[in-house]
Formats: sequence, structure tokens, C-alpha cells
Amino acid sequence: MTPLPFRFAELLGWAIKPGPRLYGIVFAFVLCEALLVVALILAADALSALDTVTYAAVGAVLTIALALPVNLQSCSAYLSLLDAKNRIEQMSRTDVLTGLPNRRVFLELVDQHIGQPVTLAILDVDRFKTVNDTKGHVVGDRVLMAVANELARDLATVGTLCRIGGEEFALLCFGQAVEDVLPTIQRACAAVETLQIPSPSGAVRVTLSCGLAATPSLAEVHPLYAAADSALYAAKAAGRNQVMLAAA
Repeated sequence: MTPLPFRFAELLGWAIKPGPRLYGIVFAFVLCEALLVVALILAADALSALDTVTYAAVGAVLTIALALPVNLQSCSAYLSLLDAKNRIEQMSRTDVLTGLPNRRVFLELVDQHIGQPVTLAILDVDRFKTVNDTKGHVVGDRVLMAVANELARDLATVGTLCRIGGEEFALLCFGQAVEDVLPTIQRACAAVETLQIPSPSGAVRVTLSCGLAATPSLAEVHPLYAAADSALYAAKAAGRNQVMLAAA
């Protein structure tokens, strides 16, 4: 339930933010409550034990004294709840290891661009199982983090990079032709090849294979994903460490 001071602020078109703005909103709401109490007392004018104006003033002071801390506490608790909810939502959309958007975000982005031109690249770390088996999973995690950081830096200008599972990454490019993004992807893969990831037994170096597919008007993700995935396997079969375009 949204606290009453926040509904009051929304009604007036005021932005709700923590800090001084919050105190201002709550105080304005409580002041309006106090003025309403005063108006009701003056309108009733049926009490004779005290002067009507004095009684109204006491009512206003009591309203502010009692309502202000209660409303501040409820609003602060509500903002804390919203902040926690937002952090949980962000965590559910972020890959824990690499910090990249996860498969959920990948699918949401696809749904948001139905009917638009989309280019999809699937990038896979070559022989990653061998790294895990010979160097251990801790080193494997280091490899994935180093690859993710390099790709995120190199591909930021052409699309959105997501980790969609294991050692597999997906790059979604909207409104760009394959020939426009291909050179950037090739440079990013070459940069990954130069990485030297530390491990107890010496630096680890890895390469990437990539499958690239495009559609002028996205209808659904599965055909596009299947085309990029087939191109990825073709790149693996051709010797790995290369970018392969899907058949037109």
C-alpha cells in the first residue's frame, strides 16, 4: 500500500525521492491534515470549554506532532522496501559471475524488437571444458570474467552483450547490418586471444568461435538463434578461433 503522503505528492505531480524532498512532502501532507483539523473545528464551533481559535490551534499542533513522525517512518519504510525490490529485480537480470545481462534480459530484448532488423552473434570460448578440467573451476571462472570484460568493452558500441549460459555469450545488434558489426566482432575476438589470464600453473590463453546471423524483420528468436548457432558450430568444425556467417 502506497503511503498517503506519496499519494498526495503524486496527485500534485511532485517527484518522490529520498532525502530533503521526502521530508518536504511528508511535512506538506501533515500540514494539510492540520489545516483540515482546524477547518473542521472552526466549522463545528460547538465546543465552549475553550476558545474556538485556541482549540483549533491545539488541534493543529497535536496533529503535526503525532502525524509527522508516523508518516515519516511509514514513508521511509516504503522507500526501503522499494529499494530492496529494485535490487532483487536487478539481481534477477544480471549474471552473478560476469555482471553481464543474463538470458532473461536477452529474451526480453528480443521480444522488444519484433519486426525490426536484428543481428545476432553467439560467441563461445573454445575448449573451455579443458580449462576447467586441467586448471580447475576457479581458473575457469577467471577466464569467463576476463573474456566478458574484454567483450563488453570492445562490443559496447555495436550492441548488447549477454551471458546466456556456460561459456556462451550472445551479442544483439539492432538496426545494424552484418557487414557493419562484423569488423568490430573480429577485433574483439582478436583482443580476447591476446589475454593472459593468471593461474597457479601459468597464464591461460583462450580463443573464441563465433556464429553470426541476421534478419531484416525479426518474427521470433528461434530461427535467428538456430542460424547463428549453426554458424557457430561451423566455425568450431572449421578449426575454431574464427567468425562464421550463417548461410543467407
